[in-house]
Amino acid sequence: MHVYTDFGRFYQVDEHKYPGVGTILNTTDTSHQQRFWKQWRENPENAAYSEQSRNRGKLFHAIAENYFKTPKYRTDSLITEEAALEVQPFWESVQDLLPRITNVQLLEGAVWHPIGHYAGTVDSVCSFDGTESVLDWKTCSKRKSPSQCERYRLQLTAYCGALNRMYNTRIKNGVVIIALPDSEAQVFQFALKDYWLPWLNRLVSYWQQQTTPLANQALKAIRSEYKYA
Repeated sequence: MHVYTDFGRFYQVDEHKYPGVGTILNTTDTSHQQRFWKQWRENPENAAYSEQSRNRGKLFHAIAENYFKTPKYRTDSLITEEAALEVQPFWESVQDLLPRITNVQLLEGAVWHPIGHYAGTVDSVCSFDGTESVLDWKTCSKRKSPSQCERYRLQLTAYCGALNRMYNTRIKNGVVIIALPDSEAQVFQFALKDYWLPWLNRLVSYWQQQTTPLANQALKAIRSEYKYA
């Protein structure tokens, strides 16, 4: 179960509240782009657009989840006609990719890392083109360059680290699929091991900014487990 606070999204794990991966990335992002988006969202008109985008993403995820649970699923069987019309172009953009996704093992599943003391919700663990992968769905109004997907790679790497720790798996491949309204979806694949250290740096940076007993516990565990200086 997760909860939202003024400090971000947290997951209840036993007696602790673990920060979500998105909360960690937001807290530790000092880039110019992050500051720009923060100012952009403070404009009421932009905030409304941002909320619309979040709702669209939630609808798309609901459709994807139900599709893999029930392959004959129709987009208008779950949501209102107005909402279906809004999300339909995004769903159409991924149709050619759906047959490449097989052996779905987990859908919208919460995961947590007992060493890093963080948590998140995984869109899917599946085979993509025959390779066991952790997969994340995104919706966007326009195409993204590889450099604009850095956050997505860190996000999936964090999820995979938690998955492998929880289930003793050896997942090594990350897949990000970006659904678009007017063209075929984009697909980005990458080796998760290439982003583990950058993710670990962000995780340590987050806990160093906190002053709770859990922060001390997390930092001690990370340094011991990963020989992190």
